[in-house]
Amino acid sequence: MKIVQHSFGADLDWAATYAEQLGGKIVGNFIIVPEEIHTGVRYIADCGEDAIVLYINVKYNTDLQFVQKNLKDDFIGFYYDLTENKAENANHIFQGIERFGYNLSIIDGAFERTYKVKKGSSTFVICVFIKKLKIKQYAKKKYRFS
Repeated sequence: MKIVQHSFGADLDWAATYAEQLGGKIVGNFIIVPEEIHTGVRYIADCGEDAIVLYINVKYNTDLQFVQKNLKDDFIGFYYDLTENKAENANHIFQGIERFGYNLSIIDGAFERTYKVKKGSSTFVICVFIKKLKIKQYAKKKYRFS
């Protein structure tokens, strides 16, 4: 089983290492990965204002174990996940998160997780990474928090 050690963030500092860990490379905004790993699309976009979007729509052709240890904890991740054949989480913290039918997870950048994906599984997820400071500034302005 291939182990992919990676991190995310509200900038693109993590993207090249992420692609390399998957055996791939970045071409424009696409993360191109060999077909023996998966088929489909991984797309990243810098939205400016300290926000990044990661779009994943792939079918895995091999078993993988992902180990996510973010190098920065200054962001929040919003994950809208419609994955089939759910990933097996080592810490079981996400178990049943989709039971309310929203498929939305909000995860602090300080959180570390390990999960496995089985060959034949499909993933469809949109991730938005936003710096905590930007969220705080927005809340202060919009809702007049002190």
